[in-house]
Amino acid sequence: MIAVWGVHYGSDRFIDRLYITDSAVANENDGTSSYGGLQYTPVTYGTHGTPYIGYNQGYDKAQVRTLYTFSSCEEIWRGSPYASSK
Repeated sequence: MIAVWGVHYGSDRFIDRLYITDSAVANENDGTSSYGGLQYTPVTYGTHGTPYIGYNQGYDKAQVRTLYTFSSCEEIWRGSPYASSK
């Protein structure tokens, strides 16, 4: 499983990079070969707009099929009496 921690948007307003951790592979981008560290991977799009991420130092790509997200529940904690009034 790969955890996505953030994204970068290109000038075309599409996601062009994912910031990820993947404990199964070494970090290819920082040159340390450490496992599970935060790294980024470029996102490219196929002819029908299908997103792909690169891996194996850019020699291979995998289709992004599903992204699961978790809510921060901001609407709940913002309404809490313990939330800051700022």
